[in-house]
Amino acid sequence: MQALFEIIERYGFIGVQDAEKVYDLPAAELKKLHNETFTYIYDCQNKRVWGTGAGLAKPNDTFSFHASASIRAASGCSALSCRLQKLDFLGRYAALYANELTLPLAMSTPGTEDGIEEGRDALNLDLVSLLFLRPVVTTGIIVPVVMRSWHCIHEREWIRDVSSLIHDFSQFTARTVHPEFTVRYQIPEKSPSGKPTIYLDGPEEYIEHAGLVRVVERTPRWLPKRQRFDKEGMMEIRGMHKRHMLEHLFRGIANNMTFYFAYGLKRRARYLSDMHGETEFLDWVTERDDKEMTAKTDALAELQHCVPVLADLPIATILRIRNEEQGAFDAYRDAVTKMSGQILASAKPVTKKAAREMLRDAIEPELKRMNREIRTYRKVRRSQTIGGAVSIAAGVLLGAYAGLPPIVATPLVAGAGVVGGHLARKAAEATCSHGPEFKQKNDLYFLLRLTNEAQ
Repeated sequence: MQALFEIIERYGFIGVQDAEKVYDLPAAELKKLHNETFTYIYDCQNKRVWGTGAGLAKPNDTFSFHASASIRAASGCSALSCRLQKLDFLGRYAALYANELTLPLAMSTPGTEDGIEEGRDALNLDLVSLLFLRPVVTTGIIVPVVMRSWHCIHEREWIRDVSSLIHDFSQFTARTVHPEFTVRYQIPEKSPSGKPTIYLDGPEEYIEHAGLVRVVERTPRWLPKRQRFDKEGMMEIRGMHKRHMLEHLFRGIANNMTFYFAYGLKRRARYLSDMHGETEFLDWVTERDDKEMTAKTDALAELQHCVPVLADLPIATILRIRNEEQGAFDAYRDAVTKMSGQILASAKPVTKKAAREMLRDAIEPELKRMNREIRTYRKVRRSQTIGGAVSIAAGVLLGAYAGLPPIVATPLVAGAGVVGGHLARKAAEATCSHGPEFKQKNDLYFLLRLTNEAQ
């Protein structure tokens, strides 16, 4: 993917701060940039699916992911700070766990975009994502793709049927939850932006922050003739205009899910999301005992909340250590997969609070014991200690592969005991394995190495 960034750099886009320059590009140059980037990415993804040769084989399905619109910051809040926070989490998640993470982009097929301004908005969104995630993209861990797929004659009918089913399900959901949403219009004189503004409020499983804000350039023609505004200059919008906005919102979810079925499943990828509304269709079509395709959204949110030290470590550093300690990385990732699966192997949904309590009861005591042993070793070697590893590991264990890997159907309480015993055995091994072979014998060595680097 280095060639992709060479294309982007030719147009003056070097860092995230340059993404706004897309709004200054002449229309002809914008079109040329769009065509070059789209063509390169589309050719690469077709080779990845249909080509042969080194690096084109299907990935290991346990560690292959497909990013949803919400988790890749392509929907929801448009504030740059919020988008970068999501991209930062996605980059760290990929660096810590993924063999391959598919990143769908917003750019449309050349010649099909609605207008020049929509094309600029889509390219701005994509340039921010690509430039911010560049270290993980150039290593081949995060793979950008365009939301277009090619299918042989035998697949086309199936794809059409799946797309129709997903969109029908999506619009049925939109009609069902219609009363839970509110649409309001605010006059420019009262709006913070000084422009006409539309607010869409609804459940957080469908809208980030429980609300979306859209600034428009002119007063909508569809406003009711009889307009009654409150003291904040707002009025509620009902009827077909509210219905149209909800249909648009759910159509976006359906389009992303359709592309996952058309492309993501060819890469044996699991759908990675932090928003329940994006996984409803998968929950509907997937049997209760076979939910390997979807990530548990509460667990992902908890992971984002519980890894403060790793958040201070540059993504490039995580990638360097992953490359230097490949054996330890594989052992760590496999251990996290097994432990998360065992802890969350419950027939009932596991809340964030319950998951935190289970992790604290089953894991923290053993991690503390292991930490004491490692501290002793570090003191002997006059190296740094590993303070803080307990909270990091607890967060990572909760979010890494909650419910994703093939897991044994173990009762919840028994599962917690199994995990505690596993770590206890590893900690016991550590007490007599303080030499160079330590990292081969301890599944959490990779995490400890990262922790040391962050101090």
